[in-house]
Amino acid sequence: MSPARIALLVFAAAALMACSREQPSALPASSGGGSTPAVASAPSPAAVVDDSVVAVDEAPPPLDDRVAELPEVGVDACDDYFIQMRQCVNSNLGPDEREAAAKELRASSRIMLGNVKLKQSDARIENTCKRMRAAAKRRYASKGCTTL
Repeated sequence: MSPARIALLVFAAAALMACSREQPSALPASSGGGSTPAVASAPSPAAVVDDSVVAVDEAPPPLDDRVAELPEVGVDACDDYFIQMRQCVNSNLGPDEREAAAKELRASSRIMLGNVKLKQSDARIENTCKRMRAAAKRRYASKGCTTL
């Protein structure tokens, strides 16, 4: 089920719950001799909730907010860097630092994958990953990341 349909169902359920026959309407009371049939008050309709399981393409991240595996770039220097960096972040950083480092890793990975798709030379991509590794060594050495 798409997010748009879910939002529409939630909105419809909220609208149905807001409307009730027990609440007075804004219509004026009828005057005159005509009798109006009594309307039995009915309970408001319950929202239909779909609790079915929806398949997803990726597994959710682990409960301890560890950095999930990144897709392979296809250049050994980059793939090794991302694996080592991910292990360093997961084992040596606290939750707040881990979240920031994970965002940087995902962004770097996307950039490298984009460079591969743009058919940049492997040597250029490899040099970029080597520079990222050198910068990470300097940045995370004090955190105990010695395997970079």
